[in-house]
Amino acid sequence: MKSEIGRISAFERERLAIDIDKQLVGLTDPLSWPASALATIETDADAYSRFTKDYVDILPENWNVLSLSISADRTEFVITKIHNGRTPFLLRLPLKRGTSDEEEEEEFTFDEGKREMQEIIKLANTSAHDARSLTDNHSKKEWWALRQSLDRRLETLLRNIENVWLGGFRGIFSPVPRNVNLLSRFASSFHNILDKHLPSRRKGGKDGDLKLTLHPSVLELFIGIQDLEDGSDPEDSIMDLLYFVVDILQFQGERNAYDEIDFDMMVVETLDALRSYHEAARAEPECGQQDHTILILDKALHLFPWESLPCLQGLPVSRMPSLKCLRDRILQFRQSKKASTPASFHIDRHRVAYILNPAGDLKATQSTFERDLSAMKRWTGIVNREPTEEEFQKALESKSIFLYFGHGSGAQYIRGRTIKRLNQCAVTFLMGCSSGCLTEAGEYEPYGTPMNYMHAGAPALVATLWDVTDKDIDRFAKSTFERWGLLQGHEADEKEDAPMKNGRSGSSKGNRSTSKSPSPTPEQNQSAPLDEAVAKSRDSCLLKYLNGAAPVIYGVPVFLK
Repeated sequence: MKSEIGRISAFERERLAIDIDKQLVGLTDPLSWPASALATIETDADAYSRFTKDYVDILPENWNVLSLSISADRTEFVITKIHNGRTPFLLRLPLKRGTSDEEEEEEFTFDEGKREMQEIIKLANTSAHDARSLTDNHSKKEWWALRQSLDRRLETLLRNIENVWLGGFRGIFSPVPRNVNLLSRFASSFHNILDKHLPSRRKGGKDGDLKLTLHPSVLELFIGIQDLEDGSDPEDSIMDLLYFVVDILQFQGERNAYDEIDFDMMVVETLDALRSYHEAARAEPECGQQDHTILILDKALHLFPWESLPCLQGLPVSRMPSLKCLRDRILQFRQSKKASTPASFHIDRHRVAYILNPAGDLKATQSTFERDLSAMKRWTGIVNREPTEEEFQKALESKSIFLYFGHGSGAQYIRGRTIKRLNQCAVTFLMGCSSGCLTEAGEYEPYGTPMNYMHAGAPALVATLWDVTDKDIDRFAKSTFERWGLLQGHEADEKEDAPMKNGRSGSSKGNRSTSKSPSPTPEQNQSAPLDEAVAKSRDSCLLKYLNGAAPVIYGVPVFLK
């Protein structure tokens, strides 16, 4: 957990600097030092020994926290799965795996994947703003062809990340199984397969008396592979895990010669056991409790849209800068709600502020949302004019929900320092270009708008990792509000995006029709968690990767009350 301790320390140092900044603002004696600062520095000297108590036991039982780091030489991932009541499961995963027969195949290194992601983002940002020069149908068709090709490139990249880098180990992203009986049944079947095919376990094997039992977390990697029947090639994934299992047994003293093992037959029998498990699991009644995945990402991994990996598509996923930030949010809700259950993560749906089209050039976006937003009589808003920094700050600090529809992250209206110094902050939607991207800082932790809002105490922030076109991001936002229960659902408009003058910066052309009637009583809708609403709204974008993968949520799952 050294990587997590480092991220925790980095977040706390930044938090300390912010606290000192707050104290210096009201300091009357210029020669005195903030008294509480030095005491804070040593509070986590024994952080490692208190890790389980402070950062694991505090988690709700239906949360799965995944910490992802990349090694210094960028050749392996270090993935840690953290779940309440369980010992953290750490996995060191080389990016290059396979047999010697595959060594001649072209490698897909981390640096290559990152360069491809950066190239896609660069072209996406440029094309989102280049449309201003398009004057004829031929140019518009070329623009659309480029955007669609980038959409396919991003889809291919995400599939390569899952299939090449993660392979069979993508099961670590799956929720912890609740039915221990089904897991035990699969474990029995799988151990029978090992007994049948491993020389060390067959009759006469010199190590036959060892018969080590695999840890449940290892078995969960198998049952976490959900896409056995969707046209993918599950044999490669199972083979990946079988080599892993044999390696584990090898390191524990149960030795086998790999050329004496019939891996092909083991794959067939393991797939049969997995299909039986999943068939039985689907027959189980719904437990009624949604699982949530929270990603703690390494400083070099923030630019990838992990939430849109095939194995995570449609699932509630959010990201956090560190476990310390996650712990702060949990304690924040517990203190305010006097409860410790997931149901306590509720916010008031009536305390809403919004800023719509502050620059005056997002006419289509204004037309899409103005009627619905203005119909909510308890909400307050600014439409078609620039807010002052005081108005922006007051909206963040005094409301439960804040909606921003404009250029970028709104940094032109409020300084990052002002946001970080807030004593409390609303759940925030920043529906502008690259509002959620972070700037890498070498060996230091990245910085940017999302970090400012996390330091301000925002329970959740929905923002975009790169530039998007306004029609698609409007579709996404509208779908998210409806699925979350903030606005009543309306019939979706299926008109295609037209090239924008400057991407999310907007155009007055191609306005969509507004809804016929706003919802006077949105509380009648059952509130879904925000991370689920975000996940299921990606498909509302016509370009499901280039635009649909851009919005992410920083923070924890929040519900409306």
